[in-house]
Amino acid sequence: MTKYRIRTVSQMTGLSPALIRAWEARYRLVVPERTPAGYRLYSDEDVALLQGAQRLVQRGIAPMEVAQLPRAQLKEASGAAVHEPPVTSSVIGSYSEHVERIVAAFARFNQAEAEGLLSRPLSMLPPLEACRQILVPLMRELGDRWHRGEISVAVEHFGTSLIRAKLVMLLETMRHRGGHKTVLCACPPGDLHEGGLLMFALEAAEQGWQPIYLGPDLPLAALTSATAQVQPSLAALSLVMRREPSELQRLLCSLHDAVAERCPVLLGGSGLAGHEELVLRTGCHLMPPSGRLDDLLSAGRERRSSDR
Repeated sequence: MTKYRIRTVSQMTGLSPALIRAWEARYRLVVPERTPAGYRLYSDEDVALLQGAQRLVQRGIAPMEVAQLPRAQLKEASGAAVHEPPVTSSVIGSYSEHVERIVAAFARFNQAEAEGLLSRPLSMLPPLEACRQILVPLMRELGDRWHRGEISVAVEHFGTSLIRAKLVMLLETMRHRGGHKTVLCACPPGDLHEGGLLMFALEAAEQGWQPIYLGPDLPLAALTSATAQVQPSLAALSLVMRREPSELQRLLCSLHDAVAERCPVLLGGSGLAGHEELVLRTGCHLMPPSGRLDDLLSAGRERRSSDR
């Protein structure tokens, strides 16, 4: 029987590798074999099951319900699946319209409706695309409307808590549990907004890193202790709260002193806008232009070699 690697299955089905892994992890829709090196191998039956599941989801059936159907029914549904177009925003209408409908559900505190509106793009789009096209714009829209006085703080908290739950769920789906490069992810003391941090952790997981998520408002002593225990390849901190330059400099120096002896410190977030040179002067790092964490480590190794 022919066996296929995940990239080949992706080309055969039109499903992204990330979505195939997500359906495997969440619903056990398929259970591929593994090579000695850990690579997934899919059978012809697995491909047919994925094609059938894709077709049924495009008809509007929730992935969780699809996964509970008899395998014969999934394979029967696969007949025309290979002819279906790739998933695009046309499946749910425009992304902006979909975000608008979700915000309206939040404003009514209608959790069932909001969950239903969120479930389809999250099950059909690759995780990072779902974040970029739905979850991040949704979080930004909630914040903007609260600042303009169009929604209450209760609505903003209600919606944000649901969005956070979805981001955490996607992060669990995407973790590379065997990854040898770890990155601690946290917000420093006083920073409570973790949307950007969760998005960074997802990006890191997509790049093959193992995110260790410590969340918002982490005391410096806890950051130091975790760094000493985990010995990560990198510590990444997101700063959203705006601070006076002198206060920001003290915080950045404290962050560097707490972590830098054990690993590089990567900083990001809107709270650093206009202070990029200050970040570099304190010995911390900004995301490289490529967006690749491996490039940041390579640049650090080159600098250390040139200093010898």
